[in-house]
Amino acid sequence: MKGWFIIYFLILMHTDTDAQNLHFKTYTTKDGLCQNSPYSIAQSQDGFMWFGTQNGLNRFDSKTFKRISFKSRDKKFRPSEMITSLYVDSKGMFWVGTVSEVFLFDHKSDSIFLISQKFPFYKAPSNLWTYKIKENAEGQIIIYQADKIQIIDKLKEKAFVFDSSTFGSDIVDMDVSYDKRSIYVATTKQVFVMNEPNKWNPVIESKYIFTSGIRAIGSVHNEIWIITTDNKIRIWDTKNRNLKTFNEIYPAIKLPTDPVKVHQSKDKSIWLGTRTQGIVKIDPLLKKGTIAGASPDLNGLQKNFILSFYTNTQGITWIGVSGAGISKYDPASQQFALWRVHDPIGSKEVPDNFITAVFTDDGTQFYLSTMTGG
Repeated sequence: MKGWFIIYFLILMHTDTDAQNLHFKTYTTKDGLCQNSPYSIAQSQDGFMWFGTQNGLNRFDSKTFKRISFKSRDKKFRPSEMITSLYVDSKGMFWVGTVSEVFLFDHKSDSIFLISQKFPFYKAPSNLWTYKIKENAEGQIIIYQADKIQIIDKLKEKAFVFDSSTFGSDIVDMDVSYDKRSIYVATTKQVFVMNEPNKWNPVIESKYIFTSGIRAIGSVHNEIWIITTDNKIRIWDTKNRNLKTFNEIYPAIKLPTDPVKVHQSKDKSIWLGTRTQGIVKIDPLLKKGTIAGASPDLNGLQKNFILSFYTNTQGITWIGVSGAGISKYDPASQQFALWRVHDPIGSKEVPDNFITAVFTDDGTQFYLSTMTGG
């Protein structure tokens, strides 16, 4: 080969689950984040990113973090600094949930207000952990706190509260459909949907029996992904009304042992977050998955326990990692992977960093030539 050493390698592995092929930029307390366990993430209409942690709220302008010092006109109102849920509604109203309350936040002045100051018809329960805040297509705000589902109808000036007695067992999760037309509530054994005002109906038909309890749910496309306590995932097709296992739909993707979160990003990718195995990013069209677990690589996840997901208007997915801050996944930066001589020995190692030519005849198998070797 005229002194050129040609190396042959495969870009695509012989499995539909590729490992450690996602690249992230990580932000921690070293960068200004006030604490390294972000439970919640949001974006305000002016483009700022917001991160709620165990020790306060941060604003991020793509360069620097600002820690927010809440300003309250009511001296008796001092909310917890452990922020567990953030939501910016369609009108730009900023909702903040903590381990003990929900309140409104004016992010331009850092002022906070009781919800009842804006909506006098609402009587907020106290000392309840806030898990999620969502909005449906009608502009109703849905709040999941401890064992309660609260719906604030701003137009009708009414508030409704539902608890375990409504559903017959303890509430474990809540979500809104991807088109925001339906509200879903999961209990330990069933998923309920509200399609009509204040009327809840079971989603899963009685012929489908869960042998274990439900841990969490997530709305994906026209589906509800149901994570059960035996670490399995069942997928309910809301149009065809059938229930399938994860393995039936994605037979080539190895399901992680302990999934806890489901998220859909703007490009329709599905993200699974786990406690001990990091992330699986799924392409629902190709039925392929990419795994990203804790790695010493600076471009990898720093730990495995996933707390939160959020995809902003730019299509960037932000991931809260327990004890490891925020990991930012930008699809625009994923088009290139870097190989160098000092990379670990394996099929992707190149004998020299001076690449003189690259050739492919099918788009998956590549030949490289370098200045040395041979």
